Amino acid sequence: MDRRCDRCRRDLPPGEPAWILRLEAYADFDGMLRDLDEEVLEAELRALLEELEQAAAGEQAAILEDEVYLRRFYRVCRACRERWVANPLNLALPERWE
Repeated sequence: MDRRCDRCRRDLPPGEPAWILRLEAYADFDGMLRDLDEEVLEAELRALLEELEQAAAGEQAAILEDEVYLRRFYRVCRACRERWVANPLNLALPERWE
C-alpha cells in the first residue's frame, strides 16, 4: 500500500509514522433569526429556493452541502503535522516562524 503525505506529497516508507488529520466544519446557527418584514422574508425565501433548485440540478449541490457540513481526512508526515499543529488556522506568522 502506497502511503504519501497529503500536504508535502512525500512518500512515506513502511513503518514511518504518519498522522490522520480530520477536518470537520459545520454551520454554526446561533439560534437568532433576523427580524424581517413578511415581504422581504418571502422574497429571500423565493430566491433561496430558486438557488437550491438550480444547484440540485447541477454540480453546485456538493458545494451547497459543503456549506452546511464538510468532513475531510488527510494523512500527513511528522513535519507537516508539526507545522499544522503550530498553526492550524494558517494565520500569518512572524518571520522567525516561517
